[in-house]
Amino acid sequence: MDRLLSLSGVAVGYRQHRLRTGPAIIADGIGVDARAGTVTALLGPNGAGKSTLLRSIVGLQPLLAGRATLNGQAIDHLPAPVRARRLAVVLTDRVDAGLLTAREVAQLGRHPYARLTGRLSARERDLVDGVLHRLHAHPWADRRFAELSDGQRQRVLLARALITEPELLILDEPTSFLDVGARVELMILLRELAAEQGLIVVVSTHEVELALRTADAAWLIDDGTVRSGTPEELITSGAIAGVFETPAARFDPETRTFGPVIS
Repeated sequence: MDRLLSLSGVAVGYRQHRLRTGPAIIADGIGVDARAGTVTALLGPNGAGKSTLLRSIVGLQPLLAGRATLNGQAIDHLPAPVRARRLAVVLTDRVDAGLLTAREVAQLGRHPYARLTGRLSARERDLVDGVLHRLHAHPWADRRFAELSDGQRQRVLLARALITEPELLILDEPTSFLDVGARVELMILLRELAAEQGLIVVVSTHEVELALRTADAAWLIDDGTVRSGTPEELITSGAIAGVFETPAARFDPETRTFGPVIS
């Protein structure tokens, strides 16, 4: 059976809101899937709830309703050690790695499989080296993580996630600290890794134009709902234009780009 992330009747938000006694629901009635071997881009305007949805999927905050399942198993019911091996997450939170080198931070991806000795096997060392090379992070792998640029740190954190060898990879705004060329390179790399390793990849991004060109599928969150489809389907239906167009910017379905309104 193909790997599948499935959300059914999901509501996300916060159980207690500081201004009211009940929960604050950001999005409700979510029913979407993400399949193995594909990259699904989570798109939406600022404040729509992209990060909240991702954090809820992986169990960092509770679902308010519904189920998020990985291959038919409820993610929030998985024992913590099992979840740590099957899911890998790269969030926007700052990481304080102390005096660890980039390589040592990446190696933490093997922690869910750690032996009593704490030593990596020959295969695991090869895996670490291979992932660092694939992400072009090997030239500075032995530098202190704290000394790296934001973009370099992002690559190391992605390496740590891939070194876990997960079934599901969740990334929240992974291109935020990368320059234009590196953003394109990363999205293409994620698609290659998904196809090669049978990964389910879900990535939130503000890079709408880039996502529409490189992702296999998209979830579009806005106004408390989530729509899903291929980029082409969401473009043809007018959903992308409906969410992101402004009085000053129009979306061109042919070029999949936004441009100024010229009167």
